[in-house]
Amino acid sequence: MARTEQALVSLHHEEFRPARHLVLPLPPQVDPGLIEQAMLARRLAGVSPLQRARRREIKEWAAGAAKSEAARQDQVHRTGRDQEQAKIDGFWNALTAHEPNAVIAQLELAFEDNRSPAACMDVGQDPVRYATALVMYGPPQMIPDQRPDVTPGGLPTLRRRSRTDRDALYIAALGSTVLATVKEGLAVAPSVEEMRVLVVSKNPQALTPETYLSAIYAARFRRETLRRWHWPLVDPVEALLTAPDAMLRRKGATREVMPLDLSDDPDLSALMERLRSDLG
Repeated sequence: MARTEQALVSLHHEEFRPARHLVLPLPPQVDPGLIEQAMLARRLAGVSPLQRARRREIKEWAAGAAKSEAARQDQVHRTGRDQEQAKIDGFWNALTAHEPNAVIAQLELAFEDNRSPAACMDVGQDPVRYATALVMYGPPQMIPDQRPDVTPGGLPTLRRRSRTDRDALYIAALGSTVLATVKEGLAVAPSVEEMRVLVVSKNPQALTPETYLSAIYAARFRRETLRRWHWPLVDPVEALLTAPDAMLRRKGATREVMPLDLSDDPDLSALMERLRSDLG
């Protein structure tokens, strides 16, 4: 249980390898000697050792033919490598130029294995180069009902988790998830100067589309700001609350996270309507 809790609030500690321009190695040269041996084995089969002139003629032919065949194969391999390198160069140039299709493809690939499903919804430049990440996050009920504790005698045990403890762990886990998504997105998409995040949560018990899928957090994160952070010391809740244009609604004594009111934000409202429509 303790490991589960720690995993929930430490996702942003993971290091993500920055995207790099891949340069393929040159293919190794084909050894003409091996080709020559194969040619000789075929052509000399059945030729008597006494037919010295014929054997000498075959050997001379094989030496020249093997060099030509090795050169041909080298050219085929080099052409194939150059074609593949051209594709890599083209994608890298598009990625660094902030072309939307390239950035979206890069982020979608990076987000495939995330604990909380994420997708790139938008890429643009207004006024900085940005990408919008949508994160699907679970409801507060995803937090375990019990928490690790110790008995008066010092033995490990489990206690029922209070609502206050649940909501505190939930927002810490939410913050860690958001930061991990942002950190990964900035690592793999070098042209992105700002990651915009919208977190939505599903409520399987909801009776209407509006309450089944709700936005619970939105904010912006600038690359230049995150570059200065010492990640092991970052408080995910503080980072969540102090991010530019952060939107987070909490209520009650336990500070439970509630759905956002997006009536004053037409862009996010339109995005939520699009998501609900896609989910039928």
